Amino acid sequence: MDRTERFYLIDRLLKARGAMPLAALMEELGVSRATALRDLTYMRERLNVPIAFDRSLGGYRIDASSGRYALPGLWFNASEIHALLAMQQLLREVEPGLLTPHLAPLEGDISRTVVWPDVRLKWVTRSCFLASNALAATSKNAPL
Repeated sequence: MDRTERFYLIDRLLKARGAMPLAALMEELGVSRATALRDLTYMRERLNVPIAFDRSLGGYRIDASSGRYALPGLWFNASEIHALLAMQQLLREVEPGLLTPHLAPLEGDISRTVVWPDVRLKWVTRSCFLASNALAATSKNAPL
């Protein structure tokens, strides 16, 4: 398990169990004491997760009084978003419905994130449609 996976696991464990002793965290994560402490410190100092040690509960917990927080998600730059949308449109042309249920949430997230979603999504869709038609026409005329 890599470091990022451990961060998300720590977050889930502390939310689910309320408080956990360091030994229990170490066992769940399969890491040494030093690594567990490093992860907790990194999450607290760099990711702004309100992790606190609670003596009365005998473990680490997320301090709910500190307000809401969110671990960093998966981020794409503009060209990666365009590539993902192009891939999605091409898949729709080649095998309609194959990945639609799996990609629909991603498209929704992208639509809400992009500044002018209608313009960009339509542009990508139109570009992919033209490209797939050109590819189909070329393959029909190609010698076997």
